Amino acid sequence: MRKIGYAFLLCVILFTTSCSIPAKKPETGIWFCEELKISIDFSLAQNTSDSAILHNDDGSCEPLGCHFDFGNGIYFFQRVDDVEIDYLRGTFKWKNDEFIVTSINDENTYVFVENKETDSLY
Repeated sequence: MRKIGYAFLLCVILFTTSCSIPAKKPETGIWFCEELKISIDFSLAQNTSDSAILHNDDGSCEPLGCHFDFGNGIYFFQRVDDVEIDYLRGTFKWKNDEFIVTSINDENTYVFVENKETDSLY
């Protein structure tokens, strides 16, 4: 009987440790990072991965995909000929009116702030 109890306890521990709680993120608004020159439309991010753009120095814009993992992961990518190319992978947190992304590759931190002057990515 003890073996069954231990097996049950082990299963409970395994199932609860594999679950993660989704991190809070803004539900609306256009958020911009000056350093990366990327904007995220969180109104679109709820329904599609096509919710970010890259602002080029010449004034043009390129669409970026932005995917949120179930926990606190974020992934920016570009689509070229139906192939996804990594742009940035990291983790995020939202606090004090800042959406902060930390790159998992080099641990650089990028701060996005809400642009209250616009309601469109373009």
